[in-house]
Amino acid sequence: MNIKILIDDHIFRIAPSGGIGRLYRELLPRVARRNPKIHFYVLCSEDTVLYLPQHDQIHPRYLALWDKRLSGGFSKISGLQKRRLEQQIKKLQPDIFHSTYYALPPIEGVKTVATVHDLIDYEFPLLMPNGPGFVDRQRAVLTQADHVICVSRSTMDSAARAFGLTPEGMTTVYNDASAVFQPKRPGVNSNFRKAHTLNKPFFLFVGEHRSYKNLSTVIRAFGQIRDKTDHLLLLAGHSIYRLEQHFVDLAIEHRIGDRIIRLHHPSDELLCQAYSSSDAFIFPSLQEGFGIPLIEAMRCQTPVIASDIPVFHEICGDAAMYFNPHHSDQLARSMLAIIESETKAPIILAGQEKSKLYSWDKSAELMEGIYVDLVS
Repeated sequence: MNIKILIDDHIFRIAPSGGIGRLYRELLPRVARRNPKIHFYVLCSEDTVLYLPQHDQIHPRYLALWDKRLSGGFSKISGLQKRRLEQQIKKLQPDIFHSTYYALPPIEGVKTVATVHDLIDYEFPLLMPNGPGFVDRQRAVLTQADHVICVSRSTMDSAARAFGLTPEGMTTVYNDASAVFQPKRPGVNSNFRKAHTLNKPFFLFVGEHRSYKNLSTVIRAFGQIRDKTDHLLLLAGHSIYRLEQHFVDLAIEHRIGDRIIRLHHPSDELLCQAYSSSDAFIFPSLQEGFGIPLIEAMRCQTPVIASDIPVFHEICGDAAMYFNPHHSDQLARSMLAIIESETKAPIILAGQEKSKLYSWDKSAELMEGIYVDLVS
């Protein structure tokens, strides 16, 4: 008997290039390859279908009314339209609904799986990256789910405390990095610096510039060491084309405006070259659910400087130099220290070993087991 799993397209609407979208693009095809009886039906639009994972057992489903719904409900459509949409979905006869980003099931009577990607809105309500009402929706989805997947043990513990979830109904399924992230030859690194960093050494920041990513601390720390090194600061990601004004003001205040370079919307191959060519990767987040860039950096044999938060210790162990994310002076000292070869080498070696623990294939095996157990 086939197992039909209904998936929504929410994460492919709001952040198609982010880590969560990558999670589903990596895992769903692997689950399908492992089990020919599992079929995914993805509610999507013509705009989002381009970002969906590809496999013969992954089936896009265009429903006209689906485009009119909000991520957390159906408040944009009338009661009659909602019933018509429910009827269309019921015709698929799904066994399980698994939302990509905290949506309640669009129909009743199906088992539900929910994935906890992070607890940032709950733990940092002042930042509120997902907007008002998100925590209430997150709580509703997680407490109603038949099984909850967590991307790290730290996230599982936080979710259990925040929403009263029990460990029996939760499983840790780690993320991994794309296979492209591997160390590059010295010639490749030299060519990258010539093309992108004026042939100068540099520190690397990867990600958005949303508040919890803590880019401001990196800028302050870099300003503190500007006269002690000729390094540049390279900002790579999908949302750094235009820096917000307060980051620009901060860079000018610390006299480093001419030493910050941006790499906008890089391919995985180009980002891999950036990791391999950098003297250190800095991950200063106040909170994360996992942190795929950590695996990317370790695989590229790039030393890591990371926030001293539980999830980063879980992911990296001894393969990072840690700093208090609220103290730019600690980060500044770490940036200077890691340039020294005797500090860098053991971190790189530890990263090579630690990164071997993460595997999309192992995670797909766990996810397949969750689906099969729910239906059984």
